[in-house]
Amino acid sequence: PTEPTSRCSTPSPTQWALAERAERAKRREAEAAAGAADDDAGGSDCPIAALSDDLLTLVLGRACDDLRSVCAMLGTCARWRALLRSAGALELLDASSIHIGADGRAPALAELLELPDRGLRALSLVQLRISDGALRHALAHDACAGLRALDLSLCTALSASAGAVIGAHCRALLALNASGVASLGDASVRCLAEGCPELQILCLNGCDGVSDLGLRALAAGCAGLRALHVFGCARVG
Repeated sequence: PTEPTSRCSTPSPTQWALAERAERAKRREAEAAAGAADDDAGGSDCPIAALSDDLLTLVLGRACDDLRSVCAMLGTCARWRALLRSAGALELLDASSIHIGADGRAPALAELLELPDRGLRALSLVQLRISDGALRHALAHDACAGLRALDLSLCTALSASAGAVIGAHCRALLALNASGVASLGDASVRCLAEGCPELQILCLNGCDGVSDLGLRALAAGCAGLRALHVFGCARVG
């Protein structure tokens, strides 16, 4: 698989988050003035002005399921920024394009998780060389308290301890993709079974350390499991 790019044609999520946090008080006044100016300039002939907040929120929710779209929408106008931050449009977040340092840390991820106001339902970190510590820091964030789906496929820098990290912070998790995280083993799966009892979908393709022993623990701890993918797990069977 090709390495994900960390460059983006739109402003980076880190820049947006830092700017939001540093200038929050000042922006409240500026956004109020900008909103009034938008109304005066657009009037009844402006197509966006004709949309209700509910309808515009629906449109934004369909468009903003990845970082590039989120960054672009945040830069559009004060009304769009307010709706994005307050109406749950950022419940699904693809963070697979953020920069990961050589030490496995993700300084941009903490700032990125400050954007949603209502918490995330799904988080994708596909192919990131993220460390166990960075994953723990992300999942412990308030935004991930109600996380339902997590995609860590091809996060090859994670160790066997990642299972314990997920189990400790993702009690409500329903779906996990950890395909290609070869370091995961039976102990990791036991931690998932104990910490994520609501798990329904689990992908462990290519996790060589997983055996029938781990799957028995999973069956005992996750009674609602309905889809299990273990292709390439040589010790299963």
